Amino acid sequence: MLRSDHTRLPMATPQQILTFKRFNLAGRCFDRARALAQHMIDTKPDPTKLLYSPMIAGVVVTYMRPFVRSDGLGPLPQMFTQFQDNTLQETHIQMLESRHKLYAHQDVLSASSLATDDGRIAFDMTIEFDGSNRYSLMPGNIEVSPNTLPAIVSLCEFQRNRITKEIKDSWPALTASKTYTKGKYKLGVNFP
Repeated sequence: MLRSDHTRLPMATPQQILTFKRFNLAGRCFDRARALAQHMIDTKPDPTKLLYSPMIAGVVVTYMRPFVRSDGLGPLPQMFTQFQDNTLQETHIQMLESRHKLYAHQDVLSASSLATDDGRIAFDMTIEFDGSNRYSLMPGNIEVSPNTLPAIVSLCEFQRNRITKEIKDSWPALTASKTYTKGKYKLGVNFP
């Protein structure tokens, strides 16, 4: 591509294309996690019922997807794990620990550090016999609290705003200011 002064504009590097892809996929994760967290706020699922755990797991794992092993994409820049706001920082850390210890893995050894104020510990189980050699099993599930959902929504919105800025800032270098005609383009093939 030529500029108006007939000098050639640089083409996007494979690293710029990969960064663009990484940022856009991360943005989708933040949007999806925020949407599910907002849905949970709106519908108020009971944390003691079976549906709550997979819903909150979906929020946590989806939000954390860009921060963990992403073969072929690589991790987000470090700035996405650092926050000036303490609530955002604490929520991000809670999401990270919950993902690793409760939702993506059943890390019984590490999860013991996630005891609640009333002494419940993740993965502890209570067996209650009814006197006729029958029992009921009560797993000690600890979930991310529904009270945390508004902070999760805020965190996802904050991260989405960050990622949108990074995408917008990378666009001129990615496209070399080229204008594209209406149509579909495949990233890395005929775009940029």
